[in-house]
Amino acid sequence: KKGALDLVDLELGNLSLPAVHALVNEVLRIDDDTNTRSKSLAQMCMNKTHGNVFFLLHFLMMLSENDLVKFNFGTMQWEWNEEDIEQRTQATDNVVDLLQTEMKRQL
Repeated sequence: KKGALDLVDLELGNLSLPAVHALVNEVLRIDDDTNTRSKSLAQMCMNKTHGNVFFLLHFLMMLSENDLVKFNFGTMQWEWNEEDIEQRTQATDNVVDLLQTEMKRQL
């Protein structure tokens, strides 16, 4: 057909922990790949999202929207408190449950 599009299925697997760490660094614009604080945040993200990119990005957005990750204009760096993140997200084992809870809260 004229103007028809060819669709291609593309399967994406889950990201590894180093890839999650790299994505967290990219999103937060952290240049140092050896940053231990961002490694710890990446591990928390991995535990909640299992490396699913869609869930990972939504989890990071949720952290920002709830001021669990925020930008400090004085230091020009992103800041977070891991204990606060654990405490505020501990009721759920995965990001699907967490996103459902957030959606209900916003309605």
